[in-house]
Amino acid sequence: MRMEAALVSARVAALLGQGESLHDVRARIPGATDPAFDARLKYGQALLRRAPGLFRGRAGQTTLRILDAIDRLPCRKRHVALAALLIGPVLIAFFVLQPLIEHYHDIEWVRAAAPESAVAQGLSDRLLLLQQDVGEMPAMPDGIARHANAALQSVRSAEHDLNGLQVWGGPGSSVHDTYWSLGELSGSQLHAALVHDRPLLTDAQYQVARADSELALARELASTSNTWDGVSNNIPADLPSDLIPAWTQAAGQLHASLESGNVNAVHTAVDSLKTLQQAGSIEQTIASDQNALSGPAASIAAPIIVSIRRDIASGDASGANAGLAMLNALVARVRSSYVLHIANHAGIDTGIVRRDRQNGKTACYVVVEALSAQGAPVSIPVYDSELSKWAVAHTYGVQVSLAQYRTFMDDKATGALPVMAGTKPPGALNAAYDFPVMRGRITVF
Repeated sequence: MRMEAALVSARVAALLGQGESLHDVRARIPGATDPAFDARLKYGQALLRRAPGLFRGRAGQTTLRILDAIDRLPCRKRHVALAALLIGPVLIAFFVLQPLIEHYHDIEWVRAAAPESAVAQGLSDRLLLLQQDVGEMPAMPDGIARHANAALQSVRSAEHDLNGLQVWGGPGSSVHDTYWSLGELSGSQLHAALVHDRPLLTDAQYQVARADSELALARELASTSNTWDGVSNNIPADLPSDLIPAWTQAAGQLHASLESGNVNAVHTAVDSLKTLQQAGSIEQTIASDQNALSGPAASIAAPIIVSIRRDIASGDASGANAGLAMLNALVARVRSSYVLHIANHAGIDTGIVRRDRQNGKTACYVVVEALSAQGAPVSIPVYDSELSKWAVAHTYGVQVSLAQYRTFMDDKATGALPVMAGTKPPGALNAAYDFPVMRGRITVF
């Protein structure tokens, strides 16, 4: 009877190794209702745990075929075959083939559980660093502590997730323990363990990412607080007196946003303070530019300067910079000088007749090109009156009357086309043309 019990236990181990549940094993083996079957069931589980290489995968399928063949032998021969089957391979497995069995464990673990186990261990190591970072965050202003505490809550949530993993994937499990834990799991149980653990790992990864994000915000607040410490008392010496209230207001907004932990509000307040820091030098630039402008150019500059000062007071850095760019462009335009020639080169039209893009009427244009005093081509700012926008161009068209257009074309045909079209001296806003130009219409082709 002992041989028969050993045969049943071996069959139990092989069935479990193929992923069968305990319920299925009882249904497949005759005599499962016998009270002694529970002992054989436990012994079969022990066999699987000790020598999974004999009972899992293809090896287990082969073992089942051998056991089926033994069942078909007469009773006496069955005893002999069973003894040879169980005693011989077991001795070989434990004393000779033990390294191969452990290698099988290694392969099985890598296939099934290694990725999750590696993620779990990596997250566990990351949590230790996050806890250290949280502890190093300054307690003041309050906004830093708010984000640090939020990071700590996410760390604790991730720790809870990792503590809920199966032992084979949990942090702190040794590789050896993990190998042998697999031997205690059938295929379906291992699958269930993986299904159980993966959502926990996913949530732990999410919580770690949240902790990283909160800590990044805390670090940014800490850096800003350190950089702008005492900002209320550090008013720039060259700040115009009328902008001191704006500085005080921006400093108060920065303090409030640091206390609340609102990083976006911190950025807005810092941008305002940086713009105000530049207000003194900007005023010097404006004063210098005003001295360089007169007449129509000064009239154009006046609303631009008002807009720049308004943007500085409101902390609108982008608006102030855009206004400065417009003012600088206007000054550069006034200071520039060039001459205009009528285009008379191969490949360049001297005159063009086409429909006006605004009113659809026929319009005549003469093409001019801008040159430096030394005769080199230069690009100049040109306002395209058809498109109502500025452009930079070397050649452009100015609208002339039909009679003027025909005169130019006749002169070109006879070789008498004049060279000069106009001049732009320094200090002037616009070029002066040597021929009548209709309503100052200019088109960039």
